[in-house]
Amino acid sequence: MKKWKNYLLSILAIAGFVACSDDDPGMAPVIDGKDVSIEIKRDTADVYKISLPITSEEGLSKVSLIDNASNKAIDEQTSFSNPNNHTYTYDFDLTPYTDNTVVMLTLKIEDKAGQVVNKKISLTVKKFSELDVRFAAEGTMSTWFENCNVKLTVVRGLIPLKELQIYVGETLSGTYDLSLDAEQSKYDLNVHVEGLQDGDNTVKVVVIDNKDQKFEKSITISRTGQKTWKDLAAVGVGGLSPYGSLPINFNAPDDFMGEGGDYPEDGRVYRIGMMASNMMSGYYINFEYGNNDMVSKITYNYMNMAGAGSFIEYNYEYNNNDEVTKVTRSEDGGNLSDYVTNIVYESGSIVSYKIENEEYIPQYVEKEGEMVRVDLLDADLSGYTCDFATKRGNPLYMDKLPALIPLDFNGLDFSLFFYNPYFFEAVNDGTTVKQTYIVSDIIYDSEKEVNKQTITWMKDEQELSFIVFYNE
Repeated sequence: MKKWKNYLLSILAIAGFVACSDDDPGMAPVIDGKDVSIEIKRDTADVYKISLPITSEEGLSKVSLIDNASNKAIDEQTSFSNPNNHTYTYDFDLTPYTDNTVVMLTLKIEDKAGQVVNKKISLTVKKFSELDVRFAAEGTMSTWFENCNVKLTVVRGLIPLKELQIYVGETLSGTYDLSLDAEQSKYDLNVHVEGLQDGDNTVKVVVIDNKDQKFEKSITISRTGQKTWKDLAAVGVGGLSPYGSLPINFNAPDDFMGEGGDYPEDGRVYRIGMMASNMMSGYYINFEYGNNDMVSKITYNYMNMAGAGSFIEYNYEYNNNDEVTKVTRSEDGGNLSDYVTNIVYESGSIVSYKIENEEYIPQYVEKEGEMVRVDLLDADLSGYTCDFATKRGNPLYMDKLPALIPLDFNGLDFSLFFYNPYFFEAVNDGTTVKQTYIVSDIIYDSEKEVNKQTITWMKDEQELSFIVFYNE
């Protein structure tokens, strides 16, 4: 009897053990991979896309994304199309993070048996790469003119840039598109600035990227009191003629090669004229202006005393930004044909164009933070460049005449004396100096009781001179 009781107890114990084993839960949820640790640059993303496959033998009941800093759930999911095989997805918003930040998250997975598994997610968020603007000039930059070109460099991160704005004081001087060079990490720019007043000007550069982030940098540009055509009493060239110096006249349109010289009251140069060295013929250039106050037409003339001669006409076409789009040309009244085409501007400055379908590349150098064009745009298109060590403003500079056309003016290179804002001191062929010029400061001539400035140079063992006399 005792043996029978022990047998029954053994059977009951085994039955109880089997019953307890049937109540054990299945395997806890499994998430692919290790804990997540990733670095994200805000330049490249506004969200981080979480995507984690989960398998659960018992079936999922809830998945929560917890922000460890607040211990609060950012997202909860309790409904699953397949609770045994589910991919958790969530777009984590990165836009609140403007500084370098480490975000610690926990993905909490619970199954129907009450089992909990955690997955750590560590996001190192790198702030947007900072824009920077660097001017070539340190401190105050100087110029002689109302408009000038400024050398600067824009540094960016991975975000493409959209535009660059230039302000003189509170006035918007110009806006330039930077979106065409989206792949560059930095931009060396030759930026055209307009509207400088005499004295100190605060010039602000605003760079805007595709995220509409703005970066501002300012520089002081000091404009000196530059003399212009209005200040001229007379201009002459010595050495070209055996009869003495040849006067250069700048007259109103109805005063051909006369004794004039009075600057037109509207502030525009309408004619530049000079007799030939034999005193029997003359050269003159007429200028016409369009509604944008820029030169719209040039007529280059050669005429003898009998009235016979020849002329070449150039017509300038502009866009709404006062940028030349094309120049057409005709000779002696013939049909106009395309002469200057394919004009490319960058940040307001001409960087290339074609002259009669041949590509021409203007050359610029930086002088004390200011970009100055230095190619000698002579009639032969020699490719020579010019240089100077001291900034001396050129009163004959025509800032309303785009420097596109090569001209020879009775033996003078037009670009030396009319296209450029400063007087040059040398003409170079690569590293070889072809011609040197001695440029004086403005001095008082006690004999003539007038202020004057002289440029002298040697050509064919003969000294030539360019003399400018000022009213005061």
